[in-house]
Amino acid sequence: MKKNIDKKLFVGRPFPDSFMYWYGVVTDVEADKVPTGLMKFELPKAEIDEEVEENQNLVYFNLPLNSTVPNFVKKVVANGVKVYENLGDSDTPYIVWNLDLDTKKLTQAFYVKVSE
Repeated sequence: MKKNIDKKLFVGRPFPDSFMYWYGVVTDVEADKVPTGLMKFELPKAEIDEEVEENQNLVYFNLPLNSTVPNFVKKVVANGVKVYENLGDSDTPYIVWNLDLDTKKLTQAFYVKVSE
């Protein structure tokens, strides 16, 4: 499902031995409110393609990225979104996963294009 979202602030770090994959948190807090020493960057206001999966838990984040990312990208392509073979070639090479621990819903967002 496509929708528009406001800009967000990502705070985190790259996976060990990888500059492409990062883990951390996405927040609405202003960048100057984040403690110094943490890596951060703004995710732009954008159009995203979003998929929601029910009954997920933290184990999902332990699954290998070489299976979870392609499976998610297949769903995005099935929704009619153009996806580069190398995601890094996109102007918006962002995939964000958010797990609501209360509802056990995993929301996966693929950044389609910047709105600003």
